[in-house]
Amino acid sequence: MLEVVQKPWVESRNAVNAIEIAISTPMKGMFQESDKLWKELSKHVSSEKIEECGAYYLRFRVIDMEGEMGICVGVPVRDKIGGNGRVVPFLLPKGKYACLRYVGHGLVANKLLLNWIKDQDLKMDRWEDSKGDAFKCRRETFLTDRRVQPLKKKWIIELSIKLDD
Repeated sequence: MLEVVQKPWVESRNAVNAIEIAISTPMKGMFQESDKLWKELSKHVSSEKIEECGAYYLRFRVIDMEGEMGICVGVPVRDKIGGNGRVVPFLLPKGKYACLRYVGHGLVANKLLLNWIKDQDLKMDRWEDSKGDAFKCRRETFLTDRRVQPLKKKWIIELSIKLDD
C-alpha cells in the first residue's frame, strides 16, 4: 500500500557534502543489507563525532532488479570529511530533482515517480551501465528518524531523482 504524502514536484538543490558506505547486493535481501550499513554508518558518525546536517538516505547507484543493486547508505554532513576506506565522502550533486514523498511501498512509489517524470517529458541524469541502469543521484531519504520510529511502514520517505541539466 502507498500513501502519497506530497505529490511529485521538481526542485533545484545545491550540492551537499555527505558520507556513505557502498555495496553491491542482490535485490532480494537488499533492505537487510542496507539496515546493517545504516547501523555501521550511524556508529561511525557517533564515534567520530561527525555533525550530521540532514536525514539518512539510501542511494541507488546502479539498478538491476534481476542482478546486483549498487547501493549506498549515507548521511549529509556539515563539513567535507575524508574517507577511511569503508566510509567515503560523497558530494550530493547540485541540480534539479524530481521528488515524491510517501509512506509505504517503495517499488510502487518509484513507479509512480518514474511515470510522472515520463508524463512531464523530463529527462533523468542516468545512463546504461554494464551492470544495469546507473544514476547520477537517485535516493530515498528517510524523513522519519528510524531511531525514533522503528516501523518502516510508518516512515515518511522522500524519493528524489536528479534530472539532466
